[in-house]
Amino acid sequence: MKQGIIVYTEQDAKKNEWFINRIIELGMEYGLFIKLVMSEKATECECDFAIMRDRSYGNSKRLEDKGVRIFNSALVTKVCNDKWETYNYFKDKNVPMMYTQKFSLPYPFVMKPRDGHGGQSVYLIENQDQSNAALEEIKNAYFDSSVQNDNLIKAVNEHFIFQFKATETGKDLRVYVLGDMILTSMLRESETDFRANFSVGGHAKEVALSDDEMKIVSKVTQEMQSDFIGIDIIYNNGAPVLNEIEDVVGTRMLYKYTDIDACKEYVKYISDCLNSND
Repeated sequence: MKQGIIVYTEQDAKKNEWFINRIIELGMEYGLFIKLVMSEKATECECDFAIMRDRSYGNSKRLEDKGVRIFNSALVTKVCNDKWETYNYFKDKNVPMMYTQKFSLPYPFVMKPRDGHGGQSVYLIENQDQSNAALEEIKNAYFDSSVQNDNLIKAVNEHFIFQFKATETGKDLRVYVLGDMILTSMLRESETDFRANFSVGGHAKEVALSDDEMKIVSKVTQEMQSDFIGIDIIYNNGAPVLNEIEDVVGTRMLYKYTDIDACKEYVKYISDCLNSND
């Protein structure tokens, strides 16, 4: 029986107990012994494979260098958990994206943390009052409250990116990709928020991909050589553009709106990958 670990931070492990237990249970069905390991202990483990859910490039790279088969790769972890890295990696690879930089843009623009996920701390800035309010909220959430404005702006420019606002808000497409297979694509929409994330109240439905959406997904999949990711697409002047890629992609939306057992599909995929290398 192959020995594996599923790696989380302690905080995220508490939020994802069902997913973790489901992966461990299904692993036994496929001849895989999987145990939960906290992020800080990950590289100390002797294992055949690791399901990386801690977003740590350092952990992924060290395990990869030891010859451990990891899901997803260190490259995916590096590129997809830093929105600035994502933009720079894909902007010259014929993948349409909204123009992005590390300092303020003319209104309106979207400001988001480089390492954010789930739509948290993402701001639509349309005027100076909204900019001031966002900076104050960011100061309280991320930095020492005594930080002065000049230093705060420098810190924000280091930790956040600034992106031109797409013409269509409150709508995006999440495409779940397992290896080179599309599990499904979910159109997420919100009537009350410019963000459509399921975790902040958006609702979703399964949809078919257009040719232009498929081109984006195919290019990302080809470049990343990933195992299990979510590709997020937004719309500008009616055209799809790549927004983000989720390395540690959540599955709650799939279980709520579809009959897909994402955990089972993932564990079967892992088993197939490991057995193909024997």
